[in-house]
Amino acid sequence: MRLVPKLPYTDEQIVLNTVSQKPLLRASILVLLHSGLRISDAVQLGPGSIDGDLLKLRTAKTGTDVQIPLPGQVEALQSLSVCEGRWFWNPARTKLEKRIDNLRLSMNRQVYKPAKIDKGGFHRFRDTAAVHWLQAGLSVAEVATLLGNSVRIVERHYSPWVRSRQQKLEERVRSIFSVAGQPSMNSFGDTAGDSDSTALSSFTKN
Repeated sequence: MRLVPKLPYTDEQIVLNTVSQKPLLRASILVLLHSGLRISDAVQLGPGSIDGDLLKLRTAKTGTDVQIPLPGQVEALQSLSVCEGRWFWNPARTKLEKRIDNLRLSMNRQVYKPAKIDKGGFHRFRDTAAVHWLQAGLSVAEVATLLGNSVRIVERHYSPWVRSRQQKLEERVRSIFSVAGQPSMNSFGDTAGDSDSTALSSFTKN
């Protein structure tokens, strides 16, 4: 079964996601967009999760410790009310699954539907963060560390989508054959043995 690459939000959709939202929704969107966290981890955040401009936590799904810079986003978090040590969820009042469902419903009604964003969802913010990091030049291994995933998972889900990375690879390969004095493919046969020359000539003609 062929894996369909993840589809991040476009720049226009990101703007539509974040403008004119209530403080709680806006803060949750910014955190998801810039941290790449799963929603199950994001709702657990509180003042104890922030150290300067760093977000620190252990992910619930994999138990991996992650540390992600959030420059410019910490202020939006710190302006929120704190309930039972958390910003987005009061465990004394609501079960975690119910709180996530309520947030999802609010996002659908107040963000995705008014902005006409098709297939909006929490995990799409994670996809967006991963793709933006890759496009900015971070390695697959570095993105895996930030997401708390394995390199294999990141390669499988995100790397194929980033056309800019493929274009850079293609440009590097072309540059190998455009260096001054670099022999062309057709000239290899001039110095090779008869059998090798014949095989290479046949290959280049095909």
